[in-house]
Amino acid sequence: MTVVAVTAASGGRGVTTTAAGMAIASRRSITLAEMDATGGDLAAWWDLTESPGIASAVTGMSSPDWVTTNSQRAAAGILVMPAPLRAHEANSTVNEALRTVLPTLSAYSEVTAIVDAGASTHVLAPAASEAALVVIVASQIAGAPRASAAMLERTGDLGPWVRIRP
Repeated sequence: MTVVAVTAASGGRGVTTTAAGMAIASRRSITLAEMDATGGDLAAWWDLTESPGIASAVTGMSSPDWVTTNSQRAAAGILVMPAPLRAHEANSTVNEALRTVLPTLSAYSEVTAIVDAGASTHVLAPAASEAALVVIVASQIAGAPRASAAMLERTGDLGPWVRIRP
């Protein structure tokens, strides 16, 4: 499987929007896995429930079709594994999903997953180790060029977790 991890430096915005846009624009079968430890947005965006999603995937990987069973079809036509909305629930669920769901997802050759890693380096480290591509989102802050420059400089802090595979 191909894993694409989408993240931002601390203070960055637009990770979920970028990940969702990439999934929608793709002509391939995509599973959008929301692994933002600060809480999920995708369930609210597409009027989905939190389950099935990342939380149910943590405990439900035994069936052969576990990706489909633990996903919901969004209005845009993509499969979505939403994260819990509340940060305290999302944090513990995402930590377990990084240990169990992410490596299992990456083992499936028929699935392409876009992983919304939020702006957390503790999520990015395992996501980047499974990813064929890491997308770092940086958005300019209107009227604040110094703040924008500082955010871009912080993307360099993500360097230890991002590598180019031969």
